[in-house]
Amino acid sequence: MNEQQDLFECTVCGNKKTTSATSEGNPICCGNEMQDISARTISDYKLQSLKQKSALIQFLQVLKKRVSKDCQYLDDKEVIDELIKKNTDLTLLLAKDLLEDEKKQDLSDVLINIMDDLWVSALVEYPKYAEQALSESKIAACKIFTDAAVLDRETIEALETILYHAEVGSETV
Repeated sequence: MNEQQDLFECTVCGNKKTTSATSEGNPICCGNEMQDISARTISDYKLQSLKQKSALIQFLQVLKKRVSKDCQYLDDKEVIDELIKKNTDLTLLLAKDLLEDEKKQDLSDVLINIMDDLWVSALVEYPKYAEQALSESKIAACKIFTDAAVLDRETIEALETILYHAEVGSETV
């Protein structure tokens, strides 16, 4: 019989440790209780899968437009349509699962993780990509990366508002 395992992380040194779910109390490391990150890790995996599937759907939609222009690829278009549908269905399930967690804190954690990723892309990645595109005289790509950074900042603002409402709402309940 497989025993349920919990994953713990030391908040001081970052060491990770697995223990059986039947163990009492959190393990100690560096003089402090280790933090249970089992649920967070699964949530992170779901979020990563959601991002990957969303990116794949976008790529498939662009590919579909390209294939649609040429009649010889009609069978490919049907395959692409089916892939888009299946990936969209899975993406919706992942998003629903992430948002249906019973604890408000879980929703806050998801929003914070998304905002953290957006900050990295808006402040580090997209500016670096835009600079590289500009250095290669790829003006259209530079504009896309710049616009993506602006959109990420706008998305962060909207998610911050949602996070605020979620936290205020949980305090008044």
